Amino acid sequence: MTSDTVRINAVKPAASRTRAARSTSTDVWTVPALVWVVHWMLTQIPATLAFHFSAIRTVRENPPRSGVYIEDFGPASGAYGTILDPLGGLAHWVVDPFRNWDGTWYRLVATGGYDPNLEATAAFWPLYPWLMDIGSRVTGWTPETIGYLASNVAFYFALHYLYRLVVLDFNPSVAQRTLWALALFPTAFFFRAVYTESLFLLLAVAALYHARKGEWLVAGIVGLLAALTRSAGVMLLAPFGILFLQQYGWSIRRWFPNAFAVALPALGPVLFGWFLTTKNLGFLDWADQQWQWNRFSATPWRTFDCAINGCSADVRQFGSTQTLDVQPIDWGWIGQLFDNLNWTFIT
Repeated sequence: MTSDTVRINAVKPAASRTRAARSTSTDVWTVPALVWVVHWMLTQIPATLAFHFSAIRTVRENPPRSGVYIEDFGPASGAYGTILDPLGGLAHWVVDPFRNWDGTWYRLVATGGYDPNLEATAAFWPLYPWLMDIGSRVTGWTPETIGYLASNVAFYFALHYLYRLVVLDFNPSVAQRTLWALALFPTAFFFRAVYTESLFLLLAVAALYHARKGEWLVAGIVGLLAALTRSAGVMLLAPFGILFLQQYGWSIRRWFPNAFAVALPALGPVLFGWFLTTKNLGFLDWADQQWQWNRFSATPWRTFDCAINGCSADVRQFGSTQTLDVQPIDWGWIGQLFDNLNWTFIT
């Protein structure tokens, strides 16, 4: 190439650009759908087989809150030791494997609300069980079935929004790999369970997408809903603040009125705390009741030290302060796993 030669990049014809744009607009729906279907098959089929062809052991309190534990067989609960009856029809095969553990707590909130006699329910944030309750009243289906459907629908739209968010900065192939990486992650099966993970992922990603687009009212409202789904929703304030400053700079005059929308996720804990007080529970019970799962607030380095060496911490229990002893990690479960490689132990 001589010094006076000019290199000209080829420009795609208008028809090619139109086809590419049409392909991208189609991919934003079809790629998440493909990932969703594959993920459903990889999670639902093994879960159904494991649930119905293995002996599921449950350790529960009998009677509830008595401190006396017995071993039982059936769907594990954790919600004050209640063992749920199997669901009927198709739900028995599809929903039953995914409604254990926290799913039964959300069912308890959906059916009975926040009861001061069942104060541990305050640890579970309200938007998801409210959806379960409303959906059950409208359709007549069980709250767990509504929760399962809500989680699965939310997961699809979470994949859709994640694809749209990634292609704002990268090409579609990167967005596709992002979706597959998320769906194939070992713990991604929780997105199918009667848990808040799918709904929270949808709301968090959608909030960030609309914030990136400068649609701050929508972003703020969706961020508030995320903060009513999980306590971590309030952390959206950090990326919101960064994106807002990138778009509006440090000139305070340019901040309003959109600055109010940026702060909306902060209302999540406030609104939930206020709602708990209307049910004769404490304003901070959403945090204080974590002690019932041996949880307390700590710095990252103290958390690491407690995990390795064990520690003691003061936690609030029933309105008073108690000392909680944290035991160090017991790695014996690894040996037990290899000594008991069967469905009964694994499930």
